[in-house]
Amino acid sequence: MSDMQINPRSNAGIRELGEGLIITIYMTLKPFYLFSSGLPQISDMFLILSTVVLLLKERGRLRIPNRYSLWLMIFIATLVFQFFVQAVWWTKTQDNRMMLYVAYYVFNFIASILCIYIGSRIGTEKLKLSLCKGCFFSIIVAAIGIITQSRYHGIRSVGFFNNPNQLGYYALLVMTIIAFFPKTLPKWQNAIILAVAIWANIVSLSKASIVGLAGLAICYAIWGSKNKTLRRIILQVTILAVVFGAAYWLLFSNSRIVTNNDTLSFLRRRILRITVENDSSLGEGRGYDRVWELGYHFLWGKGEGAYDRFKVMPGYEVHSTFVNTLVSYGLVGFIAYIYLMFKPMLRRGETVRNLACFSGVLLYFFTHNGLRNTLFWILTAVVLQVSMMGDTTDEQRVL
Repeated sequence: MSDMQINPRSNAGIRELGEGLIITIYMTLKPFYLFSSGLPQISDMFLILSTVVLLLKERGRLRIPNRYSLWLMIFIATLVFQFFVQAVWWTKTQDNRMMLYVAYYVFNFIASILCIYIGSRIGTEKLKLSLCKGCFFSIIVAAIGIITQSRYHGIRSVGFFNNPNQLGYYALLVMTIIAFFPKTLPKWQNAIILAVAIWANIVSLSKASIVGLAGLAICYAIWGSKNKTLRRIILQVTILAVVFGAAYWLLFSNSRIVTNNDTLSFLRRRILRITVENDSSLGEGRGYDRVWELGYHFLWGKGEGAYDRFKVMPGYEVHSTFVNTLVSYGLVGFIAYIYLMFKPMLRRGETVRNLACFSGVLLYFFTHNGLRNTLFWILTAVVLQVSMMGDTTDEQRVL
């Protein structure tokens, strides 16, 4: 923590601390959903205001290190491509929401730019600290929301979010951040974050986020560290034993703790019936079969929105990040977003560990959409900066 000591006489130090606080405050506000889903929430409004203030202070120019240029240029090219696809299909469908979808991705690009800019100003370590401190304050807010807010349909918790799946995905993202940067915060703060995030994940009763949580725990236990010391191996075996033991206890035991608890017993039913519920089929239930409706539009897709056009799940979007991207923006858009997501994970000696930390989100992406969530892109931008720490070029590009 010594690197956070600020000289009162140093305006640069105060400025750096303030810029890092933008990420911390955004994270703290993230669990507050005051408006309908799809509309900007107060965390988004704060991020927009912060971006405007920084642009005014920098006279409209944000200097970004040149090493991020390729990733950012591909992001910009992808946005232009998305706009073109959406505009073409909008002229055919006259569904005005189609153009709104592009705004979500533009906003996430701006959030990524802001995060990279702040990281280049304050350094990677302070950026990670700002993000993880935000996780700590944010999870406390989320806990208050779970305790004080009424439940969704009587059993599933939503906290301050609009629906339980948002709470589950948020909890999974917070755990993913701590998995990536486990040494940034004191151990007691990590323990609180993980405990509340697991609790939030369970009470949300989101099948996708719970499966993602299990996948993250298993993958992180096996591949989360390069140090193969005896102590590490014992810890890995212990974590795996706890995960599988907890799963067996939850799903098959006669414990009254499970059978007499509405949340745990409902969770047991959801998990045991995961293959027979209406939305369990990937083809019809999650919309994977919509791929076969693309025809010659396979390369560029059929756009997001106007879902009544489709025979599979008419009126609804595909419940999969990967398939929705492929259907909406074709093979071109799919490859572009695969690059944007996975490029930050690729670092010599760290790729396997990074993918292990990312495993829970990847599992979630198979059955839910998570690409439009701004927190996901902030995490991606931070991981990108960590992966490029070895590049010390001082060249900067003005955006």
